[in-house]
Amino acid sequence: MYNMSELIPRYEFRTFAGQLISAEEKMMELSPVLNVRESSEIYIVCPENRHINIKIRDGRLDIKFMLQKKYGLEQWSPKFKADFPISQDILYEEILPVLGVSTRKILNGRYSVESFLEEIIEPLSNLHIFRVDKTRTAFSINRCIAETARIRIDQGRQLVSASLESSDTEDILEAMRMTGLSEHRNINYIEALLGDIC
Repeated sequence: MYNMSELIPRYEFRTFAGQLISAEEKMMELSPVLNVRESSEIYIVCPENRHINIKIRDGRLDIKFMLQKKYGLEQWSPKFKADFPISQDILYEEILPVLGVSTRKILNGRYSVESFLEEIIEPLSNLHIFRVDKTRTAFSINRCIAETARIRIDQGRQLVSASLESSDTEDILEAMRMTGLSEHRNINYIEALLGDIC
């Protein structure tokens, strides 16, 4: 497990579309490319509770909560991180309460990623599993973490994303103006995966 008290909640602006050429070009004008990363991630989504973001990346479970919305931005706070395999104690104490599961018969002492999905998540009808492949390009704009991403959902639907993150709302709002993202709607990953895109 990781010490969540050391992590500062950040505000986020993120949007998705079939293409975001203008925003991508602006980011490349404003900042050198810091890195390009490819990843395969698994999102666990509850349509009835969109204030929880649960994902698995690089063998690690990552849970964060939306704290508030301000100036059209969303503030997300990391709540829990743990590496797989995950123990029975962590399931009972940290994960099942987040999923809204009060009791559940746990047969294994420790869970791999696949056994966690198959034995714990898939039987819960209110949860959806999305497998997402990403190519992310990182920038730094107006003291914000900036990123563009090409994503493929469940080996099918393809989208482009652009995002800005900071603990300072004014830095993000200015960076949105600089990149032209002020013209776009804030759409988080949960909404994008569920298809809530105009």
